[in-house]
Amino acid sequence: MNATFERLRSREAPELVWMARMAVETVIATVPEFEGSAERARAVFPNLTEPAMLAMFRSAVEDPSFHFLVARDEGGAPIGHSIFSMKTDPAGSRYGSFYTRYVAPEHRRKGVASRMLEIAERWFSDGGAQYLSAQTHVTNLALQGLFRSRGYQVLGVKPGTKVPMLEIRKRTI
Repeated sequence: MNATFERLRSREAPELVWMARMAVETVIATVPEFEGSAERARAVFPNLTEPAMLAMFRSAVEDPSFHFLVARDEGGAPIGHSIFSMKTDPAGSRYGSFYTRYVAPEHRRKGVASRMLEIAERWFSDGGAQYLSAQTHVTNLALQGLFRSRGYQVLGVKPGTKVPMLEIRKRTI
């Protein structure tokens, strides 16, 4: 893997547009209930549009509790991203929360996603997270495998979600 990794910190970072597009396209393509249809996806998630996603990303990228990570190829083009955040649960425990993750198909199985996960885990550890939490669709076996390979456990289907999502966690302390 010859990728480089960079934290984005500006609302004006041009990569945010690409990240928003990939986040929307990934949800539409990977949630079987949507059958690849943007209309079906937006019937469930009305804000699943590139402009809405970009607005959400721009509102969070400068917040120090968020980390927007972009992976680049040798020429500097974006090939992957991960967005994660430090949160506090109702009991007062600090935890790491994973949002969107993406690696371009031609760069998959080359260690890019693993490296982004390592970077996130180090950032969470430095921030004092007591556990890490992610969600993914029950059919996303590749992402489940990535998390399991790093010691995460699948807790089961998260109740109250609009599509069947697994909750995945790892204790850090």
